[in-house]
Amino acid sequence: MCYYRMDLSTKSRVLMVVKVPKKLIKWWEMFNYVDQQKLIKILGDLTELLHVTPRPDLIEALLTFWDPSSLVFRFGECEMTPTLAEISGLLHLPYIEKDMIRARNHTGVRFLQSCGLKSKGIRLGCLSDSWVSLDFLFARFGPSEGFDCFWDEFHMTKEKWERKRLEVFTLALLGTLVFPLEERRINTRLQSVVMALFHKDQNDKGINQKGRFTLIPMILTEIYKALTEV
Repeated sequence: MCYYRMDLSTKSRVLMVVKVPKKLIKWWEMFNYVDQQKLIKILGDLTELLHVTPRPDLIEALLTFWDPSSLVFRFGECEMTPTLAEISGLLHLPYIEKDMIRARNHTGVRFLQSCGLKSKGIRLGCLSDSWVSLDFLFARFGPSEGFDCFWDEFHMTKEKWERKRLEVFTLALLGTLVFPLEERRINTRLQSVVMALFHKDQNDKGINQKGRFTLIPMILTEIYKALTEV
């Protein structure tokens, strides 16, 4: 279900992810057990996508049964469609009494700052088109020596960088496997989604809102969108 390009802008060309990037798998393996468990708590079984071998032939065969007018699969007289409850159960992520997340646009400066990077000195033309490469993020947040290698690009301490690694990995996973653009291109609009998953709402006076939001409606919407576009 999560192997189609879901461009979060107005127009998109649907593509299929046929291979999980090795750098993303390597990045996951660089985390210790405690950090991996923190990510699983937030992402549920979305982390299992790292270990899945996509089957484009099966997906293409299934698509022949999709009815875009009714948003159902038709198998003879039988109709089936993915639901919120099914996606929630599949990914082991709750959605009841949770707020839905919506991806929002970011300026290049704001995106870099939210990642703990200095906005001055980093010139990435891709940010104006709302994407960043997996290679760029992996080099700075993947290896344990990433902070020391690019220390002059960060505006935070190494302690904060350690925590930020989890957020940036989440951005990379969502942007590569769940809502992918072109190969190794990650939609920077997803940063607002990551911030909602990791941080409490600043408008709620000191109340811990961590765990308040859910990805389930967003994922289901993009599944419908991708199936219909195909």
